[in-house]
Amino acid sequence: MKLFIKWGVMLLALVCFATTTADAQQKIGHMNSQAVFAQSPDAKSAQSQLETYSKQLNDKYMAMEKALQTKVQTIQQSINTLTPNQVKEKEEEIQKEAMELEKTRQEYEVEILKKEQEIMQPAIDKFASTIEAVAKENGYTLVIDSSALLHAGNTDDITSLVKAKLGM
Repeated sequence: MKLFIKWGVMLLALVCFATTTADAQQKIGHMNSQAVFAQSPDAKSAQSQLETYSKQLNDKYMAMEKALQTKVQTIQQSINTLTPNQVKEKEEEIQKEAMELEKTRQEYEVEILKKEQEIMQPAIDKFASTIEAVAKENGYTLVIDSSALLHAGNTDDITSLVKAKLGM
């Protein structure tokens, strides 16, 4: 999620920078975009959806892992009654299933990342357009993320304006 926020902030800064005029009298605003975004209703909703989706996949994975563990325990309990060939077959079967389980885990991780992008992108887009709207409405030619500021002498903190526009 932090990656998406950083890209969104960089995109917003680029848009704001590209729209600046050559005037010496630029009105500059700043805000902590990561903190505001994390508190926004859309981001909270998206995060909740992502957590639900992630939990569903995790539950599926855990059930598959438990089934494999149960199978291993069953084989271990009956190992004395199996022939060496049967033991070898069972070991190969367990190894194959363990590899499939690892592959499933990796696929689930990719699915979660894709879902995160799918769910978060609309929230990021809305957040960026809100910042842009606040900047235009209030005559700001440049909006900078406060986390990138070392000094904010002649800038205005527009955090409250953005929060109000987001309904926070």
